Amino acid sequence: MPNKIKDISFYSVPELSQKLNVTTVTIRNYLKQGKLKGKKVMGKWFILDDEVAKIFENSDEKNSYKRSSHLNCG
Repeated sequence: MPNKIKDISFYSVPELSQKLNVTTVTIRNYLKQGKLKGKKVMGKWFILDDEVAKIFENSDEKNSYKRSSHLNCG
């Protein structure tokens, strides 16, 4: 469950890595590569819950493109 301040939900790097079952290095690499957007506050990264959802939305679009282009290669 994400942390909340007012109506804003967010994760720290360790929380998100545990939630997604990946290493903190993976989350930091996603931040560095721009695959995931976050804010650094007082030396710590925080990722909005909406940004986490975008990872899955983009993943679904890419996967559906791969499936449809694979089907059309016949």
